[in-house]
Amino acid sequence: MKRRLAFLLMAVLLAAAKPAQAAETFSARTAQEARIKALAVFDIAALSMEYPGENAQQGHLIRWENSIRIHVDGRPTDQDRKTLDTLLLNLALRVPTLPNITLTSDPAAANMHVYFVPLSQMKNYVPGYVENSWGMFHYTYQNWRITETWIGIASDVTSQKDRNHLIQEEIIGALGLLNDHSIYSDSIVYQLWTVVQQPSEVDWLMLNMVYSPLVSPGMEKEELHRIFLDAWAR
Repeated sequence: MKRRLAFLLMAVLLAAAKPAQAAETFSARTAQEARIKALAVFDIAALSMEYPGENAQQGHLIRWENSIRIHVDGRPTDQDRKTLDTLLLNLALRVPTLPNITLTSDPAAANMHVYFVPLSQMKNYVPGYVENSWGMFHYTYQNWRITETWIGIASDVTSQKDRNHLIQEEIIGALGLLNDHSIYSDSIVYQLWTVVQQPSEVDWLMLNMVYSPLVSPGMEKEELHRIFLDAWAR
């Protein structure tokens, strides 16, 4: 069984490595196939970085281990807040091994800061901001554990649908899906611009891998694959 899973994973990895012909959405005939296809995307989204710096954690699993306290600042709309509340509820339901996430009105008590500000001001709130990005996050970590995150979402050049997408994309990215991918267009962390309004099944599967109790921060691809394939073969 484990050997068959390994062969299936290799086939999926080879298919993902080919030049993209057309965008496809995530689908699978069985739960096992879904896990394997998600693991191939996990290698991109969770084990690499969109903007690697000098001390990049390339190839290592990085995630939150302590409780997450979110402070919202700037000028969010009522719908922005509703989208955030819905996302937090879905995270608690779909990724039960995530650390506890709460909202706080005290910025000093927060370790995830979410700013809804004009595009021209984003650089004042998000360290390492890349010019003209409508949404972006920056994080710090120690021993492969995320310690603090800053998220900026442009409030003036975006529609409500844009912000609904960006809220989910940036927060899910800041939870450990650190890089975009170009494989499944219904994913909330798909590389090309979309206004997908909710995470895809592949996103939920990847987040559950990031926060699996079977793995630990700092683990690399080979060890992660071995652990997951062993568990799925039982």
